[in-house]
Amino acid sequence: MFFSSPKIVVEVFRIVSNEFIHLAAVFHLLLVVLMAGWLFNSHRMNQLISAYLAWLSLAVMIISINIGKTLGFQPLNVVTTTLFAGLIILWLVELSKPRNIYTLRGKNKKTTMLVFFLGFLGFWYPVFTENPFLGLLVSPLGLLPSPTLIVTLAILYLAHPKVNTLLHGYATLLGWIHAIAGIKLGIRLDAALLLLSLYSTLLVSQRLYKPVEHP
Repeated sequence: MFFSSPKIVVEVFRIVSNEFIHLAAVFHLLLVVLMAGWLFNSHRMNQLISAYLAWLSLAVMIISINIGKTLGFQPLNVVTTTLFAGLIILWLVELSKPRNIYTLRGKNKKTTMLVFFLGFLGFWYPVFTENPFLGLLVSPLGLLPSPTLIVTLAILYLAHPKVNTLLHGYATLLGWIHAIAGIKLGIRLDAALLLLSLYSTLLVSQRLYKPVEHP
């Protein structure tokens, strides 16, 4: 389907998840530190959170390129590399002209809890790690598209409605593509990405019809 068979794709994902386990640990630790800092002073953490998400996207793209060099560029690999390159460009634009304001203010508590739960599944993502419990420390966040996009969309929810709409919409598009691909590959946990993509689509649509002025 995407490589010579879906089984090969899943096996490649498994190898990547365990080969770059130390990098995954760094990404996990940084996210915990950033979110802890954000809880104490959300305003000062805006740029750092955006930079972190940009770094995750860059890491996914680089790993995708390396996979392509090793196995030969195949459809899913080319799509991932190209789309994440576009996402990185949008993150760079966001970093140069900040629009995202990550805050809990004005958010519905039940919705926020659900989004955080889905985001936690991206942080944990116990699909390819040898020990599911180790996923809390070294899941493929920043290594594979799906867990990275789950966390990205969950955090972008915090910025709505004062969010970079183009960036949010583009990340949502990537979410749809990789959620559908993941589910077709038999990765059931990617249903979390599908749900976040659906909700993000509603948020982006709402933002387009009800523009919000940025400070």
